[in-house]
This record gives sequence, C-alpha cells and structure tokens, in this order.
Amino acid sequence: MKSSEFYKAFNALLVECTSLIIQSNDENFSDRLDAVLSKIGEFSGVDRAYYFEFSESKLTASNTNEWCKAGVDPQIEYLQDLPSEIFPNWIQTMITGDEIYIEDLERLPSNWAPEKEILEPQGIKSLLSIPVRESEVLYGFIGFDAVHQFVEWTDDSRHLLRILADNIGSVVRRNLQNKELVLKTTMANSANKAKSEFLANMSHELRTPLNGVIGFGELLKSTKLDGVQDQYVRHLNDSALALMELINQILDFSKIEAGKMKLVKEKVDLLKLLENAVSLVRQSAIQKKISLEFDFDKSLLLDIEADPVRLRQVVVNLLSNAVKFTHEGKVVLRVFKTGELDGNVALRVEIADTGIGISEDQKQFLFTAFGQADTSTTKKYGGSGLGLVISNNLLEMMGGAITLESELGKGSVFSFELQCKELGKRVVNEFSSVGNHRLVDVLTRNQSFADQVKQY
Repeated sequence: MKSSEFYKAFNALLVECTSLIIQSNDENFSDRLDAVLSKIGEFSGVDRAYYFEFSESKLTASNTNEWCKAGVDPQIEYLQDLPSEIFPNWIQTMITGDEIYIEDLERLPSNWAPEKEILEPQGIKSLLSIPVRESEVLYGFIGFDAVHQFVEWTDDSRHLLRILADNIGSVVRRNLQNKELVLKTTMANSANKAKSEFLANMSHELRTPLNGVIGFGELLKSTKLDGVQDQYVRHLNDSALALMELINQILDFSKIEAGKMKLVKEKVDLLKLLENAVSLVRQSAIQKKISLEFDFDKSLLLDIEADPVRLRQVVVNLLSNAVKFTHEGKVVLRVFKTGELDGNVALRVEIADTGIGISEDQKQFLFTAFGQADTSTTKKYGGSGLGLVISNNLLEMMGGAITLESELGKGSVFSFELQCKELGKRVVNEFSSVGNHRLVDVLTRNQSFADQVKQY
C-alpha cells in the first residue's frame, strides 16, 4: 500500500476508534479499548497492542488490556503491578508526555539497560509507546510491539495515535470523575452542593467529545483544502473553541457554587499581568477598528501578592465585553493607586468604553447567573451570561466587587478596587513598552462618568 493510501486508511480507522472510545462509558470502556487495540494492531501489522494503567501514586503499572496476533504469546498475566523503579527511563518519558519509539531493540542506548532486560524476553524487535494523559495528568500508556518483523511508524501515524491517546485520557478522566461524583453525591448533605458537583462533571462530559472535534479539525485544516472547505473548517474550529470557552465558564461557575474554587496567591508583576490581558483582546479590537488604550499609573510599577490566573481572568472578561459591545470609538483600561496602608496598596481598575451602554432596568440582570441585558443581546452577541457573575464572585473572594456606571447609547465603565500586599517596587527602566499603552499619572480619579464620556 502506498504511503498516502496507508495514511488515508489509517486516519479513517482512527476516526472510527476515537468514536468508539468517546461514546463509551465506565461499564463498556474496557471492551471498547480491546476492540480499538485489535483494530490498530491488525491494520498496522504489529504483534501486540496493549494498554498499561498506572497506580495513582505512579509507583506501579499494570497491563490491563492486550491484543495479540495469532501465534504470539500473551504477556498480560506476567505484567501486573510492575514497580516503576525497574523501568525508570520509560516512566520518566511517559511523565514528561513524550512518546517512546524504539526502531530496533538491539540499538537501544546502554542507559536503557533496565528496560531492555524486560523487553528482550518478550522477543520484541521494535515498539511504539504513547502516554495517555489529560490536563497534564498521566493515567497510563498504549503500546505496540513488533515480534516477528520490524514495523516502522511514520511521524504522521504517530501524530494520529497521539490524538487517539489524548482522547482515551479524556475518557479515563471522565470515568474517574463519574465514580468520584457518585461517591460524593451519596455523601452530600446538601442538594445544592450535589447539583453543583453534577454540573462540574457534566462540563467534563462535554469536553471529551469536543476535544476530539478540535483535534481532528486541526488535522483537517493542515490538509489540502479548496477555498470553501477551508472556510468550513475555520468555522468549525471557531465554533468548537467558543463552545469550549462556554464549558470552561460552566466549570468555573460550578466550582464556585460548590465552594471548590480556591485562590492561589503568589508574587505578581502587576504591569506584565495587565499587559498580557490587553494583548489577549487586542486582535478583536483591531478587527473592529476601535482604539484600545492602556493608562497605567507609574506609581504602580511594583510586585503584588495575588492570584495571577484569576485576576487576569477578571480583567480579560471585562475587556472582552467592552470590545464586544463597542462598534466605534475606544476601550480604555485605566489602572491607578487610591492609597497605601501597612504594606498594602489599594488599586482601582476601570474599563471604559463608548459602546451600546446599559439602561437602568437592564442592569439588574448583569450579575445574575445566565442572565443578560435582554434576549436580543443574546441573539446578536452570543454568550452565556456567566462571565460577569464569575468575575464578580472571584473579586468577592479577593475582597472586591464590580461596580458599573452606564448610559444607554453612550457607553459603560466597569470598575473594581482591591487591597493587595505590596512585595516590592520595580524601577522605571524595567518597564517594557510591549503594548499600545502609555505610563501616565491619572488625573481624573474623581471625574464623573458623564465627564469621562464627554472626553470621547
């Protein structure tokens, strides 16, 4: 079979295998994994295909699923609870997320002697092993042994198998979370808590097939497509990424509702964090041909103690909303200091826009879960209505809250204040002008919203 024909056929086979895995559940997962290993093993010409599962501590690994070609001795019963210390190089490679491709066992480096002692008695000539992971968590690995003859794996074939392994990892994680959810739900004393945990689990249920859509969409985008097909694939990827964003919001919301959201405070360069937030929305502003400005009080060139992920999430959400609802004019991020006390600095963050604005009777819906100003907003702009709720909840955990000034048709100013521990000042010459912003002393701290809008 020609290489192009082999790749096309192998790609089709792995699409079928991925579908089998994604549509499995905890009860039939093992049977379906057996079927997948069998299909790949027979197609690729290897003699064994298998799955090893690590213990939670990663101290042992066991062969849980195995397919063997006719006439090849099964090894599964001898490969249970293997101590990780007897194949250290293998374990370390799997932990770092890299594959192991041994084209010829005889040419294995001398430092891989522990692994060679295990592989030689099985009569292995060549093999391929790929980690099964999800969200940086290693669950096991799939492997393919050639005993009777050498089998070559191309870069493209190995890439396809990595996508399959990633989807297996998603399903393993989902199944583990399902078991954990059942246990926690049984023990829950509060119906609301059980509901929130179920919602968190469902978000992962949705992420599993969506990971497959995004993965194969990226593969399809790299193939030879005509203009119409390329447009369809880009729409597919855009839709999938938008859906992933929604699922992530649902997951954050459910964590907050269940009381599982925890802040992780560390040393943060405030300017760099805000520069990064601006850079994430700059392209959207450029596409809409609106100005995106960053006014930063130079007295805030310092390190603070904060949760960088959650603080950036709040600022990005507010900036994204401002850009989304502004069709002409500008969006301005202003950050300035309002005071200092006992080693703490009080900072104020404002995001002002010249967008569509919000009426008084619509404001009540903005901080309600799944709420938006009105149904026409949902139809025209999309979104779940969770972004502001999550941002406000996160700020409350940080000791702040979102305030809003807005006038319909004129624009809006979303703002919040935080008390942060100061961990040290930064000198001005460390300031790197990476984005479209300027260092200024803010002189308009006491201006009313109406006065600020007039400036536009």
